[in-house]
Order: sequence, then C-alpha cells, then structure tokens
Amino acid sequence: MTRRWAVVIAGLLLGFASWSTPLRAQGSRLIVTADGDFVSIAAALAAAQPGDTIGVHGGIHPAPRLIDKSVSLIGVDDPVIDGQGIGSLVIITAPDTHFEGFIVRSSGANLNHEDTGIVVQAPGSPSPVIAWKTCSSAFTLRMRRTASLGET
Repeated sequence: MTRRWAVVIAGLLLGFASWSTPLRAQGSRLIVTADGDFVSIAAALAAAQPGDTIGVHGGIHPAPRLIDKSVSLIGVDDPVIDGQGIGSLVIITAPDTHFEGFIVRSSGANLNHEDTGIVVQAPGSPSPVIAWKTCSSAFTLRMRRTASLGET
C-alpha cells in the first residue's frame, strides 16, 4: 500500500512539474540539403517562423549565421559552420532557440571585436539551448544576457 502511494505521489509531482513548464509551439520542419527545398541555412532561416525546426544536413555552411527567431536549428550528419577565420560565427539573439549538432570552426581572433564561435545575446527567458559537436574557433562561447522589454 505504501509503495502504491509513493508511485501516485511521484506521478503527481512529475505531472505538476511538466504542467508548469512552458510548452514550445509545434511548428513546421524545414530541411537544408544540397538538393532540397532549402540549399542554405540563410534561406531556411528567412522562411522559418517562430517554433519551426530547421534540420541541416552535412556539408560546409558559411558564417556568420544570425539566429533572430525562436527556432530549433538541428545538425544532422555533422554539418560544419565555417567562418574562414573572420568574425563571430553563430549569433543568437532570439530567446527559446535550440542550436544543436554542428561543428563550429574558424572564427576570427580579434579581441577588440570579441570574435567568438557562438555568441548568445538573447533577451530574457526561456534561454537558448546550445549543444554543439565541436568548436575549433579561437574563442568558443560568449553569452551576454540582455533585458527584455519591461525588464530593468
């Protein structure tokens, strides 16, 4: 009897925890491939709406990439974002962004410009989720929280 109550209580606690977590809107899936509807990350980002998922298949993609919409950008088969040694490579300015599965390489190395592989300047919360495979830039990750409208 005690074990049954423990299971019921644990289930209720998990239910309340998931209920209080904001749900991400289910959006469209856009695919970036050499012979697909979108042949570049930039084109897919331009067409994306908040809540969409962009799947980027392997290949070398140029930087910089500005992610200014709340989307999921998911790498499949180790796509590379290559900056050719110039500037910052991925700049995330939107909250609730998911960036995962990419090899990020060859940022600039200019300290005065704060060149970085991945820059996060997203306002407020929910914060972006970032999980990259490899980052071989001069500097890897720089995060700067900016205030949302109404925040001080």
